[in-house]
Amino acid sequence: MGAASLSTDLTRRLAELAVSVGVSVEAGQDVVVLGWDVEHAPIVRAVADEAYLRGARYVSALYWDAPVKHARLRHAPAETLGFVPDWWEAITAECIARHSAVIFVHGFAHPELFDDVAPDRMARDIMPITPGFWQAADRTKTDPAWRYREIDTDHMIPVKRPAELAELLLELT
Repeated sequence: MGAASLSTDLTRRLAELAVSVGVSVEAGQDVVVLGWDVEHAPIVRAVADEAYLRGARYVSALYWDAPVKHARLRHAPAETLGFVPDWWEAITAECIARHSAVIFVHGFAHPELFDDVAPDRMARDIMPITPGFWQAADRTKTDPAWRYREIDTDHMIPVKRPAELAELLLELT
């Protein structure tokens, strides 16, 4: 199920779940929402709305564009596919420094898009999930003030603390 096929009510409730329980946004906290595809905009916008309702200081919405990534994978020189811009890693570092809540909305709006890309080229291009991103995600294990969660639009199940979310997930179905 892709983001575009979700009902408005389900989108709102999923956003509320991600913001209130998944990352527990606090008043004054910054929130970063990364949409894997621009087609996730309805969910990203709902998350922003919920975060501001909970008192977020600032919500950054960042989008990855799968067709642009496809163009890079198909046509960019192979030696450039491992390049990660400094500004991208700086975003991750700033999220950590500010104890931002990070919500990653992912899923493939165009699952067949990358079928024509050689696997070795796919493996070289790690953007947007870089080593800095994984270091930040690992930080959630040692720094309770820094929170990261995912919303998988293919399965519509957030990465979660099961005991706390079981009842809320039942309400979504």
